[in-house]
Amino acid sequence: MNSVGPSYFPMMHLPLVNGRLFGAADPDAIVISESAALRLWPKDSPLGKTIVVKRRARTVIGVVKDSGVNLLTNPETVEAYTPIDDGRGLCDGPGACHG
Repeated sequence: MNSVGPSYFPMMHLPLVNGRLFGAADPDAIVISESAALRLWPKDSPLGKTIVVKRRARTVIGVVKDSGVNLLTNPETVEAYTPIDDGRGLCDGPGACHG
């Protein structure tokens, strides 16, 4: 799982397939890859479903294309993304936080 800011998806060329990406009001959200969605919910939409990560419930709000980074070496990888939060708002990365 990766903690990312809103600019991560366009920067990494990971288009949204379904749902939406993070907003300032989404501290408990999670965005997953297409392969993760198919693996976890093969016959259902993942949107609105809950994933527990490190004892914290997160709601699936979006699905993005697979990055392919770990899929060749570890096909069981579940690609998932949570919002970075500095306590004031979402961050795009080090030194790029906004509230």
